[in-house]
Amino acid sequence: EGSQRFCGEHRLKVASRLRDVLLTRLTWETMGGLPGMLFTLQDAGRGGAAAVHGPAGLGSLVRSFRHFMGAGPLPRRVCEVVDGSAA
Repeated sequence: EGSQRFCGEHRLKVASRLRDVLLTRLTWETMGGLPGMLFTLQDAGRGGAAAVHGPAGLGSLVRSFRHFMGAGPLPRRVCEVVDGSAA
């Protein structure tokens, strides 16, 4: 959540250039702002454009967003890293 606020305060246009998001852990602190960021990308005309990378369980978490976000802003690619290799 702090990433978007920081970019806004410093007039950085991240939505037009963001391609990948890396989550190191699946905790509220690390992924709490992800739904908002995905909505921002959709508003910028780039819904689903960013790939999301993270630990096992990320795919299930992102799929659960569909219940309150719809399918439009969800990333087209979710990459889970399991035991040091991408799954």
